[in-house]
Amino acid sequence: MAERHLAQSEIELRNMNELAERIDLVRQGLGITSGVQHGVQLRANSEMISRLDNAKRSIAAPAAAAADNRDHKMELLVAARQRETGAEKLANSAAKQARLVAEMRENAMRIFRNIAAVEGEQP
Repeated sequence: MAERHLAQSEIELRNMNELAERIDLVRQGLGITSGVQHGVQLRANSEMISRLDNAKRSIAAPAAAAADNRDHKMELLVAARQRETGAEKLANSAAKQARLVAEMRENAMRIFRNIAAVEGEQP
């Protein structure tokens, strides 16, 4: 479950970064060139550059939040894996302890069986 949440937050962060890159590419394509241009075209390019800059600034906070969310999900995943590893170690230890106890009981019973067999032969 933690892995799924981490994957979702990574996808969200990747989408934010791709959007920021696309905004940068569009803005670079709108650069004002030297030479003779119509005033309407200059004004339109300037307006678009201004809007793209605003979009870039407004996407910075959600992108930072997505990065923080991804980092938090990574921490949760690491903690979940540590708990899982600890649980596996406890289960293995309990199984080993159960085998040792069973072996000790069988060994203890073996002594009584041997004594009973010896006593049974001496009537």
